[in-house]
Amino acid sequence: MEFSIIIPTRNRPALLKLAVDSVIQQTFASVEIIVVNDGSEPHHEAAYNELAEGYKGQVKVLTLERSMNGHGPCYAINMGVAAAQGTYVGFLDDDDIWIDDDHLATAHENFTKTTADAYFTNQEAFKNGQPTSLQLWLATLEDQLKGKRAPDNGTYTVDIPELMVQGGFCHMNTALIRRSLYQAIKGMDENLRYEGERDFYYRLIDRANTLLYNPKITARHNIPDLKKSDNVSTSASELEKMLYRLNFLDKTLLFSKHPDLIKHAKQHKVYTLKQIVEILTKQAKHDLAFYYAKEVLLVGFTFKWLLYSGYLFQNALFAFKK
Repeated sequence: MEFSIIIPTRNRPALLKLAVDSVIQQTFASVEIIVVNDGSEPHHEAAYNELAEGYKGQVKVLTLERSMNGHGPCYAINMGVAAAQGTYVGFLDDDDIWIDDDHLATAHENFTKTTADAYFTNQEAFKNGQPTSLQLWLATLEDQLKGKRAPDNGTYTVDIPELMVQGGFCHMNTALIRRSLYQAIKGMDENLRYEGERDFYYRLIDRANTLLYNPKITARHNIPDLKKSDNVSTSASELEKMLYRLNFLDKTLLFSKHPDLIKHAKQHKVYTLKQIVEILTKQAKHDLAFYYAKEVLLVGFTFKWLLYSGYLFQNALFAFKK
């Protein structure tokens, strides 16, 4: 078995069918599909059972024990990889689809020619069923590489400095990884309910020997509706998201080997702390805003921020006297 494709799902059997079908349509045959049902609500059970029976052995379904909020995508993906047999593992969100039927065939050709640990591609973003013009993930990386070298049959070998200049990261939908490396870096961090993908990506590229990038659009990502809470990125509050981000940035600072990753993490920690200060200021939590403003000074001191911290201190002092 060459590829194992992991699709975590929770309470979305209808969307899941579209995702599974897009993998089944791949022209490359040596593929197993592992669906991990993260304890969906009881009223979805019949639909999931019907879906599994309809594929007649084409799909392996793992059903996790039901819990109030699910175990989270990181845990679900790790469980899927633990059951995988493929040399390489890939991933797909249950509300997204692959749109390039030759995606795995092209990836296998590239893996065969090299000793690469990972193969990255691009995806397009849709919102409310309509394409967006957002340049996300690694969308503009090709423009950066064109002036340096020509691709090998459409695929570039890339390094960490090039990826860090890009600023984005490869979405799990469009990442194919050697399973042995996935296991070596201990997979997804199950403590993260937000920013798990970025955390995994940083640890992956820090450890990988060879990274490949093909600018082809291979997947369609549907941006979650912010009014709904059935998605990890919409169910957490903004402050919760910032705390998850600080967690993985500190991990990057402490454990990364590559200086570009460490530099990137420091810059983004400053940015994240400033966002926390902004949120707390809007909430009139002046003492906490001042507390996190001091954290900014410790990580990225500037005189401008020192003056702003003084202003926040005055607000906190005034609020205390009231």
